[in-house]
Amino acid sequence: MKILIILFLLITGSCFCQGIDEFSRKFAQSKTKQLKLVYASELAWKWRDINPDSSLRYGKIALDLSRKLGDKKTEAYSLSDIGSYYKHLEKYEKSYYYFKESLRIRRILGNPNDIASGYNQLGILLKQQEKFNSAITYFQKGIKIVSKNENAIKGSLMDGLGMCLMHIGKYQSSQRYISQSLKIAENLNDSLSIARSHQNLGVIYEKQGAAKLALTEFGTAEQIYKALTNQNGILESIINQASIYQQLGEISKADRLYKSAEDLSHKMNFLDNLSTIWFNRAEIYLEKDPDRSLMLYKLAFQNANAGDKSILKISSMLGLMDASIRTKKLNDATYWKAQLEKNLSLFSLSLRKDFLELCIKYSQIIEDFESAFRYNQDLSKVGDSIDLLVLNNLENLSLLEKIQNKEKIANEKLKRIKIAEEAEESKTQMWLIIISIAMLLLSLSVITIALIYKMRLEKKRTELNERLLQQEMTDLIHESDLRVLEESLTVESKTRKDIGKDLHDNLGSKLAVVQIMLESFRRKSKDSGNETQEKLLKAIQLVDDSCNDLRTISRNLVNAGVNETGLVDSIAALCNNITENTSLKVVFHPDKEPVLSNVTWRKNILATISLLMHNILSHSEATEAIVIVGGTEENLSIVVRDNGVGFDDSTLKQAEGIGLQNARERIETMKGTIEVASEKGNGTKIFIQLPII
Repeated sequence: MKILIILFLLITGSCFCQGIDEFSRKFAQSKTKQLKLVYASELAWKWRDINPDSSLRYGKIALDLSRKLGDKKTEAYSLSDIGSYYKHLEKYEKSYYYFKESLRIRRILGNPNDIASGYNQLGILLKQQEKFNSAITYFQKGIKIVSKNENAIKGSLMDGLGMCLMHIGKYQSSQRYISQSLKIAENLNDSLSIARSHQNLGVIYEKQGAAKLALTEFGTAEQIYKALTNQNGILESIINQASIYQQLGEISKADRLYKSAEDLSHKMNFLDNLSTIWFNRAEIYLEKDPDRSLMLYKLAFQNANAGDKSILKISSMLGLMDASIRTKKLNDATYWKAQLEKNLSLFSLSLRKDFLELCIKYSQIIEDFESAFRYNQDLSKVGDSIDLLVLNNLENLSLLEKIQNKEKIANEKLKRIKIAEEAEESKTQMWLIIISIAMLLLSLSVITIALIYKMRLEKKRTELNERLLQQEMTDLIHESDLRVLEESLTVESKTRKDIGKDLHDNLGSKLAVVQIMLESFRRKSKDSGNETQEKLLKAIQLVDDSCNDLRTISRNLVNAGVNETGLVDSIAALCNNITENTSLKVVFHPDKEPVLSNVTWRKNILATISLLMHNILSHSEATEAIVIVGGTEENLSIVVRDNGVGFDDSTLKQAEGIGLQNARERIETMKGTIEVASEKGNGTKIFIQLPII
């Protein structure tokens, strides 16, 4: 049965949101004041619990139009909508004024339901200010006017009266009134009132210490609010559940729910509840982590102060004073005590009691025992006032219960007569309606689930085909790049070997012949002058140096060590060769020998490091470079670092020459990445990451 109710509420909640959009469109298109008044008044009421700012805007428009057109009924409703807005902001004096004006006009018009609604609004306002005695009076007046009716106004009045009774400790009476309110809401199929009654029952169970029952009621309320897409109700339900877990000592669950409520508030852009959330979180950590609690109290105070929420502002200041005392920040405690003393006129009796208890604690810490004694006397007086107020409320309650018991007996007699006459017919019709609705909803659910499943299946199939096609294209491109790279490296290697052999075999042999001839000529001309001998020695030395250079060049061109000796040994040979034949000292740090089965990739890596070394020699003015090779079984990492002049990162694109661009292209062809980091005057670092295949 609960599932059917929730499905029904999902449908009605969607229709409710569509109704707002429809009324907004009609309001914008209205050409007469009468039509604009109708739609503005309706929008002010519909936005009341969803978006208070929108409710205020349309309420003021409706109030202005109703006064111009002399429409007293709409004027009363508009005053009520504006009062609700200021109540939401805790601007109670303004709210009370607008509600009283609305009630004055309603009493002139004489409609019982409207008058009872006016009393209900004033009762709720006073209840929110914890003025329960005055609130009970207004709720009583409203119930008396509609005592013979079973409508939403009566349900709301009973709901408000029940919550006031809870606050003065009459839990059984409170629960009875809230249950009657819930029954009326269910008979009227009023989803919002049903949710509110479940919420209130949860609060009563919470006060009685029945945590599991309270969580059940809060959970039911949350489901209904979700069906209605009522974000404020959802938020309130989450906060209430968090409060239960907080009382049970399940701090992690409570804090997680408060964080969820905080995220929802930000998502709704409805920041008014943040002060309440932060305040409750601060209460969680007050004992175990007073520093964290102090931070959360500050956030709650700032938010409450910005929103002009006087009660929450005072409560946050009390929390700040308490946390400051616990953290031994006596200067801060003194400051918050002074701020609280400036706002004593806003204190309720319960808040005054909390303040006096903190003042006693503060005075004892600073060893001002005279003040502690005075505060203790004031605390006793406040306690007596609270006890007296409870007694007065109980006397008023007993009188009210006697009147309502008489009305209840009379109403029950009438109901029994009607039930006896129509029981069988109503029962049959009810079951037929329930079965029809259940079958309809079941059919709709099955069709909806089938359509959603089909759409998701089709979407997944399309996405899979697209991914497969994209993967095939990527593989083809990669294979093509590898083939081109392998062919180019093969041609390059063959060309280098041919050039090296030609240099060694042809030019090398000729230089050797020249060296021999010069040596022979020097021996034969021993008798010639010293100058001639010296020139011959220089010529012989020059030819000898040329032969050595030629052998080095030939060996570098012909050497295919990466095939025979492995990548690490080849890189080591390259670094040693550069160190021996140039002014650059290259230090090589191999972590381990990477297992690269692809010879082309090994050649390409060696060629890349060679390009980077050439870049350092040509541009960096470095005296030392370091090459580090390491990684894991799946990835190879290479770091090349020098102590050269470097360049700014902002000019990286302009600083990249052909050598660095070629190195980048080689690495990217192997599905690797290359990153360059440099700072002017502090050299350059190049990071290479490659997959091992």
